[in-house]
Amino acid sequence: MMYTSIIFTFTALFAFAFAEPSGGLKAQNIDSIPRIDIFTKLAQTGQGGASIQLKGADLESTLSTRIQRTRTPQIANGWRIRIFRDSRQDGRSRAEQIVQRIRNEYAGTSAYASYDAPYWYVAVGDYRTKEDAEKTRRLLARSYPTASLINTAINLPPL
Repeated sequence: MMYTSIIFTFTALFAFAFAEPSGGLKAQNIDSIPRIDIFTKLAQTGQGGASIQLKGADLESTLSTRIQRTRTPQIANGWRIRIFRDSRQDGRSRAEQIVQRIRNEYAGTSAYASYDAPYWYVAVGDYRTKEDAEKTRRLLARSYPTASLINTAINLPPL
């Protein structure tokens, strides 16, 4: 009983605190909230002369580095589709042509040329699951009948 009355009282106070004279609740415009630089705020002296001193590594630099790391491609184990393998002298130019063709025909799909002596390879996609890679492999098999799945390191999409 007492618990119910406390919740009711809190709800009523909350409603009155944000009520407009017209009777409705007032929504706060996020653009009207002043932007505060946390590092400047921490450096200021508070009430009673208290202040916060950051020692050791520079916190702002550390946070900036961490943010930058999340923007760089992350590597994980996944699947790609190998559509080309060639050891001839013109293997490199053929691999580069195929990479360009894939990027043009399948916009947004990544394609990679790589060399592991004596072969040039072309692999397509960055798939986390074998099932997703298999769907694309079936599509690519129309033009590249030797397309096969390979388990390899892939680039994860940026956060």
